Amino acid sequence: MENSTEMPDIIERNDDDSTDDFSEQSIVEQTDDVDSPMFDVDPLEVIESVAKSISDNTDVIDDFNKQLVEDEIISTDYHKKTTFFINRVNGGSKEMYDKVMTSLKPISKQTQNKVRDAVLQRRRALTQKRQSSGNRLDINAYSKRRKDDDFNIFINSKKPSKNPQMAVSVIVDGSGSMYGDKMLSSMYASMILEDFCRNLGIPFSLISHDVPYKGNQVQIKEFIDFDSPNPKKDRYKLMKLTSGGCNRDGFAIRYALSKIKYRKEPFKTIIIISDGAPNDAGYGMNQAKSDIDDIYKECKKKGIELLAFAIGDDLPKLKLLYGEENLVDCTDLTKFPKTISSILAEKSKAAYK
Repeated sequence: MENSTEMPDIIERNDDDSTDDFSEQSIVEQTDDVDSPMFDVDPLEVIESVAKSISDNTDVIDDFNKQLVEDEIISTDYHKKTTFFINRVNGGSKEMYDKVMTSLKPISKQTQNKVRDAVLQRRRALTQKRQSSGNRLDINAYSKRRKDDDFNIFINSKKPSKNPQMAVSVIVDGSGSMYGDKMLSSMYASMILEDFCRNLGIPFSLISHDVPYKGNQVQIKEFIDFDSPNPKKDRYKLMKLTSGGCNRDGFAIRYALSKIKYRKEPFKTIIIISDGAPNDAGYGMNQAKSDIDDIYKECKKKGIELLAFAIGDDLPKLKLLYGEENLVDCTDLTKFPKTISSILAEKSKAAYK
């Protein structure tokens, strides 16, 4: 992907959503007609907000993360001569986040409710009545028993865990070709995913990546980290997602992998949002294909799922790069945020143990 003008970043919002306990009571009704929510806000207004928020409001990542990169990425044959900058993004417009999220919230709520409904159905399926032992008394069975030695008066139920036992890492292509609608759609999708994961208690991280100056110089921007002390405030940073430069995808994927593979959750998913093939000095399609093939092998050994979402016109190359079975065609940007959230919702259902 070629160099392009810088695009603004995006962030913000403040509500008191919290992870709800699952109960046998009725779930909030789902909103069905939420296909095109993002256009309730003028895209130019969002871009202008992002542009105003761009400044030197980033922190250089600590020495531990730098050493992690040296050990996990620079040591590979694909990135030996690559220099890197890892910055933690700060700030973000709460006002604009709240404005945009008003339209996106129905999608997040709908997907959360689908997961909760599925978990309730699973809970009911795991409930066994009239058992000789169990974790609570079956009042109905007890009142109807005809013999004193009938001890089948218990209910044995196995409750699914309160939160999905999974972790999610999102990687957003920040190269210049993502400018405009593609970056806005990626931003909206990221906001929905973050809201979905936070409210279901799923550990979540999000980075973007680009090569500011063509010539093996990768920039990783950390927007949200798994161990953030203030995840609710971090969501505003998403309003600062920008585009510019080229891209070296394998480096960014390896960085995300180096973080998520040490998580204790049994289900781990890395989501890649991209509009085209990598493009950096000495890192074209052939090098990237070999690099990502090796990454897939490591992910398979670690039980980590790697899933790519194609939002540009470079679909054939992305299929070659990630494999058709690991790629989701999201070239219709109006449906992309809902598509990606629905897929994550389906995957999270299996993560309740």
